[in-house]
Amino acid sequence: MSDAPPSGMLTVNPDPLSWVVAVVLLCFFMLLPIFECSYGERLQRWLRPTMLAQTGGEVKDVRPFWHKMTVFMLSCMATFAGELYYSIIIPYLPSEVEDKGLAPAINGLLISCHALGVIVFSPFAPLLLRHYDPFALLRVVLSSESVFSLLCALCAGLSSVSFAVIFALLRFVLGGHAAVLAMCAQAIGFRMAPVRHVAGATAAIVATTTIGSMLGPMFGGLLYSAQPGGFALPFVVLACLFATLYVILYIVNTQGPGMAPIPSSASVVQVLTIWQVWVPLIASPFLVGVLPFLLEPLYNPVLSSAPYELGYKDIGFAASVSPVVATVTLILAGSWLHTKIGACAQQLLGGCVICLSALLLGPSPIFGSALPKSLALFIGALCLTGIGSAMVMPVNTIFILRIVERETGMTKDQMGGVASTLSTALLMISALIAPPVGSSLYGSTLTFEWLTTGWAICFAAIFFPCVLFLCSYRDALPRKL
Repeated sequence: MSDAPPSGMLTVNPDPLSWVVAVVLLCFFMLLPIFECSYGERLQRWLRPTMLAQTGGEVKDVRPFWHKMTVFMLSCMATFAGELYYSIIIPYLPSEVEDKGLAPAINGLLISCHALGVIVFSPFAPLLLRHYDPFALLRVVLSSESVFSLLCALCAGLSSVSFAVIFALLRFVLGGHAAVLAMCAQAIGFRMAPVRHVAGATAAIVATTTIGSMLGPMFGGLLYSAQPGGFALPFVVLACLFATLYVILYIVNTQGPGMAPIPSSASVVQVLTIWQVWVPLIASPFLVGVLPFLLEPLYNPVLSSAPYELGYKDIGFAASVSPVVATVTLILAGSWLHTKIGACAQQLLGGCVICLSALLLGPSPIFGSALPKSLALFIGALCLTGIGSAMVMPVNTIFILRIVERETGMTKDQMGGVASTLSTALLMISALIAPPVGSSLYGSTLTFEWLTTGWAICFAAIFFPCVLFLCSYRDALPRKL
């Protein structure tokens, strides 16, 4: 590797001054959740102007459009920061694991702990909407994440076993935070947007989340190689980002009313008892998410060897290609194409592109010598992965709402938060399974070419029958959705 990891702030055996700075930062960030839980909402009610008008006995929200958009975009930025945290370690974690004398499989397990936290906390997160304002929930989680991110930075000085256990626990807890962030963002978007704009709100959340995936490896590689840098610096920067978002959101929330809890908000168990809901959940978030997560622990060993031989920074940029393309595709086509060709056709098109991308990544042995390995082919396949994901993911929420409306009659306000929680949980199940499977099978059992080819075959066998089933729900909601 040409760009060796630096020995910087809060890396192994940090100097005393670094520990003093870390303790001061930690004490400062710990004040945020203490303040929010003790005085935050009380002060909000005192500062907040009246934005509710009484008209003919009906209470109407008259907050301006700019305020609604600002709050919603800040909610999306919170999910962006959570996804940035998840993926920022991808370029350098394998090297850290190796330096601490841990087995390579630990790399995939540490990456998956975040997903495990999302899965464990997701069933309970929507129940909070029955009792609490989603704005207040969002602020509490942001303040808490700033503290846990700084604790992750302090893991740099731990020994091998201690590092693996404590860092895994912190990633698990931050995964639970991410589940609540995604739930709050969708709940706020669903309650603010009319039915015809639900798909656009979902696309905005997916886009900002994807941008977080895109920038995470890129910033991780840059900060890790910076001076001073090392393992700790990316997490210190993230802690500052979470704290900044909290302060901005707190100020903006004083300019408008909060959101009342909805006692009839749907629960995860309630929705999962509708067996038809499982079909879009398996087709879109789970299956579509496997390939990107499968590649996460493999970027470093595959791209650092012949014929690619890339360094940390370049591996980080390569890992960001798929999310970049997914974001662009989502904005240009994924968020609206279903209104022209139908949601089922859009899912079918995206599935075909994902299958092709998996075959080209290796490239698959079925192509023989016609497609030799090259960096251009690898990057092109990653681009196709992003395009396919952007075509499939936005319509997932549409199908869930269509099925729930037809089977139970629940509204989008009742479903706000639950739909996101279910999609995120299934996506994180793939994130929990795929990295350890990828890191375990690669090299010892399968070559990279056969690993990606095998996944393409499995994907096609499950995904396309699911799409055929979902075609029966293409007219359950107004055609604009």
